[in-house]
Amino acid sequence: MEYKFKYYTDNNGLSSNTIQCLYQDEKGYIWVGTADGLDRFNSYDFTNYRSDHRRTYTLENNCVYSLCAEGFPNGDRISVGTSDGVYIFDSKDESFVNLPILSDGEVRHNLLVYSLAADVARQQWIETLGDGLYRYNIKSGTFEHCTTRGIPWAFVGHHRQGVARP
Repeated sequence: MEYKFKYYTDNNGLSSNTIQCLYQDEKGYIWVGTADGLDRFNSYDFTNYRSDHRRTYTLENNCVYSLCAEGFPNGDRISVGTSDGVYIFDSKDESFVNLPILSDGEVRHNLLVYSLAADVARQQWIETLGDGLYRYNIKSGTFEHCTTRGIPWAFVGHHRQGVARP
């Protein structure tokens, strides 16, 4: 059996040749988090999403480290982990909204979100660099800053994206 590979670079439409993460949504799009933006690939070409300070509802930071869509009810939204927190991308209107991470009633700023995952209870797990792990309940919109007790087995010692199952 012979396999064929297609090589994509910034010359083909990628935002950057530095790829941080990949995600395929239920519609078949491939989402690529790069060091210079978020790209959606439809099997033919790329759509780039980058910070644009002339517009509202865009990324504030182009360095995308993690992606996760599990847990959202209709599959139209994706969590985007950047070097400046989490943004929720809504594919219906192609907008980004910052998700303020709360801990003890205060918004946490400048969090590098290294990894995102969701569990079967529709909760997203947000792993940060230097500030630990947060659990975000999508339905209630609440956060919990987690300690090592009660963390699902999938996170202990791992940095993986996907669905955590207890």
